[in-house]
Amino acid sequence: MKYKCNGPVSRPQACGWRTNTESEAGSRGTSNAGAAPAAVSAQGNRADTYTYTYKVKPTDLWQVRMYYAYASYLAMVNIIAIFASVALLIAFWRNGAPWVRLVLLLFLSLFTVIQPLYIYYDCNRQLKAQGEIELTLTFNDRGLTILTGGKTEKHPWRDIINVSVKPTLIVIYTGQSQGYILTNRVLGETRKGFLSFLREERRKAQDR
Repeated sequence: MKYKCNGPVSRPQACGWRTNTESEAGSRGTSNAGAAPAAVSAQGNRADTYTYTYKVKPTDLWQVRMYYAYASYLAMVNIIAIFASVALLIAFWRNGAPWVRLVLLLFLSLFTVIQPLYIYYDCNRQLKAQGEIELTLTFNDRGLTILTGGKTEKHPWRDIINVSVKPTLIVIYTGQSQGYILTNRVLGETRKGFLSFLREERRKAQDR
């Protein structure tokens, strides 16, 4: 099952993303929800195959959209509004009427509470409409293989057009309209090695 995106890869809020959840990566093998963690077959000191199996959760998609909200032109609007709200609260809290305090609190909560909650609600609604999704992503020297719903999709490394690395997740882009999210919960201890492997294979693909 695929999620579609109507915007460029720099605008994840316009997309429904393939997301991840319950598995964790560790030793050699394949990670599954409820099964022993693992997702790496190693060759010497270098892992050459990474396999991650996971189910979709709203929090994964929510993270991507929140990163976008604070990493684009919208971030400036959000940050200015938050600081303005705090400044107004400090200035008017002592002598302001109760209704003024209430309005200022509501204005502050709009960007710090209501907006994140709405984004989570929208992500949850989107995933419920799509139904439960389980993905298996396998990365090796030939590229990326996706298994979902009994169907297999393959992408050579030249199809990986961009990789976005964030503190809590990595997004793999295979096109302007498709991305795959791997959170730290899924990557586990393999995050550092996986990133090195990913960059090396993309470099090789560009040199060919």
